[in-house]
Amino acid sequence: MKNALIFLVLLTAISCSDIKPKSVTVYFSIDSLMNDQAALLIENEASLQKEAVANGDTAVSEMKPDSLSWANEFQIIRDLDINKPALIGQYRISEGEDNNSNLKILEYRAKNSALEVQTLEIYYLNKLENIKKIKVKALQSNSIFKSKKELEMKLDRIDGNLQIKEYRIHGFQKMILQDSVIFDVLGRVQY
Repeated sequence: MKNALIFLVLLTAISCSDIKPKSVTVYFSIDSLMNDQAALLIENEASLQKEAVANGDTAVSEMKPDSLSWANEFQIIRDLDINKPALIGQYRISEGEDNNSNLKILEYRAKNSALEVQTLEIYYLNKLENIKKIKVKALQSNSIFKSKKELEMKLDRIDGNLQIKEYRIHGFQKMILQDSVIFDVLGRVQY
């Protein structure tokens, strides 16, 4: 009986402690980059010009997002982050030169075609801190849904800080018994 009481006290103490998720820094973190970008965009009171095309229908908007709006705007980009505990060891990492520029490329390529993010390429000048462009190709497929997304984000140093200039996400979504939706979203940041 005494052992059962001690066990219950220990179980209660353990269950009441704060359990925090383990952070990972194995791969480049898009999530951390977008957090930094959102903070800089708010600080600089940046605006966003956005053009979205879906199946030929175009919508154009301009806004000055607050922190919640930037978080919502960047959620589709954050979803492409590969820096997660479950993905450790799932990507081949290589570095090389870009044949079309003076930039270097850090590439993460999925070892398994079932992973959503198939490639993540980071184009940088001399050091990884000088990122100029990020490209991501993502695929999802199951018995009722199929999608492909390609992201290209351009960044530059402004007043010493790495800041997003523009991003483009294009691709398609197809659900069973429905037409495909082809989309293209271009966002340009104005400082």
